[in-house]
Amino acid sequence: MFDSFAQIFPAQWQGGVLLLLAPLRWLAEVQSTIVQAILGAHPAGRLLLWVVLLIPALVIAVGMWCTALSLYTIPFRSGRGTFLTAVLMTWWDAGRCIWLFWSGMLRVGVALVGWVIGSVKFGLLMLKNMLFGLVRSPLTLLDGASRSYFQYRGSRSLSLRYGARSSRRSSPSRCSRRWSKSLAASPDSIRIRG
Repeated sequence: MFDSFAQIFPAQWQGGVLLLLAPLRWLAEVQSTIVQAILGAHPAGRLLLWVVLLIPALVIAVGMWCTALSLYTIPFRSGRGTFLTAVLMTWWDAGRCIWLFWSGMLRVGVALVGWVIGSVKFGLLMLKNMLFGLVRSPLTLLDGASRSYFQYRGSRSLSLRYGARSSRRSSPSRCSRRWSKSLAASPDSIRIRG
């Protein structure tokens, strides 16, 4: 590409044009080598490389092209010192962005591993509790039914046998007092009034 561009100029100038375009030729060759290395990997490795290296590689590639092209403008700038400081600060920010990107990816990876471990623990705990519930539910049902049956039968038989008061009432009524007195006196003297 650069050779065809140099062919536009006269033969005497072609050496100088190729010399001026040498940094750009180097960038194009290096970046094509990097892209071929990324695309030639195993599919799983390629996916990992795309996730981990795509954004930083694009930042570095754009930064290298912009820096190389801006270096040609240094002889024509009035504030060269300020411009070079700005270029260096931009590279510092790009490196910081790449570092923060990788640290963020590491944090996401750690969080993802934690989420997977937590989900597996939750699923196993839920399965364990479900199995225990399936085993224990018939036994719990039988236990509750037998307790309530014997508690009801026992309290009813005691109250009929001993004339105990109902636990719902705080004090006996007049009617229940008369009834208990008449039962205590003689069971044969009870009359049913119609």
